[in-house]
Amino acid sequence: MPLNCVRRSLILSALLVWTYSPLAVFASSTSGLVSIKLTLGETKASINDKSVTLQMSPHLVENTTMVPLRFVTEALGATVKWDGAVQRVDLAYGTKLLSMQIGNATAHVDGTPIHLEQAPIIENEVTLVPIRFIAENFQQTVTFDELTRVITISPADDQSLNGALPVKKRLDKPTVDNLTSQNSIKIPLTGLLPSSGPYPHYFLSDMEMISDGKDDLYFISQNDQSNFYIKKMNLSKGKEISLETILSFNDTKFDFEYKDERGAASKFLHYEFIPKSLFYDQASDKLFVMGRDFYNKMAVFYQVWPSVKMIAFDTSGQLDTDTDFIQPLNDGQTYVISNSFKNILYTAHEGERLTSYMSVEGNRMHHLVPLVNNGILYVLDRESKQIKEITPGVGSEVVATLNIEQINTAITHDGYFFITDGKQFYRANVEGKIEPYANMDIAIYRKGIFNSLTGNYDQMPTPPGYSGALNDDFEPKKIVLGISPRFVINADGNILIYDDINLILRKITVFEN
Repeated sequence: MPLNCVRRSLILSALLVWTYSPLAVFASSTSGLVSIKLTLGETKASINDKSVTLQMSPHLVENTTMVPLRFVTEALGATVKWDGAVQRVDLAYGTKLLSMQIGNATAHVDGTPIHLEQAPIIENEVTLVPIRFIAENFQQTVTFDELTRVITISPADDQSLNGALPVKKRLDKPTVDNLTSQNSIKIPLTGLLPSSGPYPHYFLSDMEMISDGKDDLYFISQNDQSNFYIKKMNLSKGKEISLETILSFNDTKFDFEYKDERGAASKFLHYEFIPKSLFYDQASDKLFVMGRDFYNKMAVFYQVWPSVKMIAFDTSGQLDTDTDFIQPLNDGQTYVISNSFKNILYTAHEGERLTSYMSVEGNRMHHLVPLVNNGILYVLDRESKQIKEITPGVGSEVVATLNIEQINTAITHDGYFFITDGKQFYRANVEGKIEPYANMDIAIYRKGIFNSLTGNYDQMPTPPGYSGALNDDFEPKKIVLGISPRFVINADGNILIYDDINLILRKITVFEN
């Protein structure tokens, strides 16, 4: 059986069609228009002026109007599928696909993660969902009359249902802002510091940065040779940029017991752990870290936010924690972890040793970049430039090859791969379509440091020990993307990049605010 058929069979077998007592469907995505009226606190509603009774009255939860899922989806004529194993509901309407999970504030619109003000919940065996989120994504207009407390859902002017999200206006030329300076906020670095004694040894420092796709950046920080931390930088508008320590690895909650390859009981202790790489999963809103022990014989993977727990470990000594990755799957308990040395992918279950694996065809030492889109796992091979569709336990299949000369760095955000070739930024989808994203040859560099509190640009601070007048010589120069630039994409689609020559954080604005 072809791989695509196997994958679809696996997905379909995991999805259970959500059945319940029938409710009359008054409209569908193809049969006409519909007008719905509901009233807060009342079970009586109307569809095209025909009275119906709801399972539960619409009501506010954390200032968000929640309604029975069954009512709103059938009234609009949406197709509903329910995965009871993970409590996820998939709604299809026209060409639009929405996915939501009970208790999870991250929904997906055509595979793109979207933050919900209130997650779907279950009350008295009734599934409640945020009505505005569903209706507006199904091309409906939602209005609320505060006097009568009536909610009206009616067709929007645009009934094309082409599935497109609002288009942001791209700037003619990207602009570059300095967000920090070497004298104000120092970006955390990791790597062994100079050793003590009459003959100190010096080691190059490194830097690890990840974004939650909203307003927060996370860094691995090192204070000395054995104490590591995770620090957070908030970049919200109207707030002063600062670093906050949110986690110390010098804590016994990172200890765990395990059996070595000979079956003997052993214990991993927190002070053995050296964190190397951070990973943020938008779907689950969780932060993960990959690291190794001091002797590089053991690799360990932890969830570190919102809680700490050991995810998986490996005692082969073959994982490269600088280039490998960890990617949680939709069930929240299974993880795909790469091994670039052997060019394989492990399927790890929470708290267990890496055991089951499958080969990803290609040369060794490839850097694989994972992306989950519509519940399907893809990886981009930076060296071959191939995008492969992964079916855990079955195998991989090349679905596209990117038409680009080289890939220096690749990350993922909102269902896309973002790529640099050492000169420019590009965006690519899983079908291999690649488009220019930010042309740095024409970028405009602004002077000073952007002040997020005032929206103005402050003068660059005087370098330590300098007493003369400031001039343009102290302004950071153009960004050199280098071999492996560290960058992320924020919620506005703009680029945050660590300038490893000037040692500062900079923002490349691509779209109008």
